[in-house]
Amino acid sequence: MPDMMEFCAHAVAELTVRGQLHGEPVVLVGSHARGTATAESDVDLLVLGQGPEYLLEVIGERLVALSWRTPQEQRRRFAAPASAVAEVPAWRAGVVVQDAEGIAAGLRAQALAFTWKALAAQADEWVAEQVTGLAEEAHKVAAALRTGRARMAAVQRNVLVLRLPMVLAVHLGLLYDSENEVWDLVAAAAGGAWADLQDAALGLRDLPPDDACRAALALYRDAAARVGGLLDPRQAAVVARAVALTG
Repeated sequence: MPDMMEFCAHAVAELTVRGQLHGEPVVLVGSHARGTATAESDVDLLVLGQGPEYLLEVIGERLVALSWRTPQEQRRRFAAPASAVAEVPAWRAGVVVQDAEGIAAGLRAQALAFTWKALAAQADEWVAEQVTGLAEEAHKVAAALRTGRARMAAVQRNVLVLRLPMVLAVHLGLLYDSENEVWDLVAAAAGGAWADLQDAALGLRDLPPDDACRAALALYRDAAARVGGLLDPRQAAVVARAVALTG
């Protein structure tokens, strides 16, 4: 980490000379902050201020990923279930590079104090609406299978298998350092049936493409059953129709 912090200080100085930074707080996040970086890992620097949402730079032969957001936006991310799952652990592991006014330190303290309790009702509402919205994708998979549109079925299958674990992570109150970990974390937390269906839908089983698509539909039905108690009458009707169509 000392070598990485030395590099971060150099990167901040270089970006300041280029006119891209103007003394804003900067925080090292991602794999280098967690100590899990590989030789291919980029250096993630979060700048608390106005600027491009995301920008890649090469500094000293390293790939540097720069993100800008205001402190207000960061607080909103802590307060939204869909983003808190990743933002909170990122800030907990984050290392402050520069922070003249203590703004980054205050945000990190907020992340360290975070609990799901304050977001429980909001999380339930978000999960319910996400599962309801994904009913449309389940319909599309079923329709594509019925009409023999293999590519369409595969695309929509991928939508389900990529988005459902994100939803279930919020439902289970999981926090993850990187989206790369979501599928393993959810598989472990949700249990064997979910993990088997998820792997089949991801193409990790020796199955024909149509069967992988059916596994994605079964994954949707599993998620629907898990969150059924959160659905209002409108949502319940939409989800029930999708479950009946794909069962």
